[in-house]
Amino acid sequence: MDCLFVYGTLRPSFDHPMSEFLQNHSILVGSGSYQGKLFHVEDYPGVIPSYSKDDLVIGEVFKLKQPELILPKLDEYEAYYPELDKDSSIFVRTLATIHMNNNTSLDAWVYLYNRPTTSLKIIENGDYLNH
Repeated sequence: MDCLFVYGTLRPSFDHPMSEFLQNHSILVGSGSYQGKLFHVEDYPGVIPSYSKDDLVIGEVFKLKQPELILPKLDEYEAYYPELDKDSSIFVRTLATIHMNNNTSLDAWVYLYNRPTTSLKIIENGDYLNH
């Protein structure tokens, strides 16, 4: 898979070096949403899957130019350690269906939060950049 859905600090309008890295090594496909709940963790967001179609997380999809080179760097940034047990990772990269704003859908990688969310504040509007 060579697409990635981003919803937080990797988004194009977020001023962060890793966002710039992603933009330099990928092509913006467009805006879309993921069926999940978005939480404010610390100075970054985390998303978990949701069964409710009302729970949508807003973000963008990028087509990675060289996923085999880019994903390991993003995995490190997201504290995803696929070579260790799942509990070692703060985020877990998984394939998910993303609903694009042009009424299509596609499968893309998404980093899901891999910690308890009971003490975290939910971002009701699903958009980290506008909360």
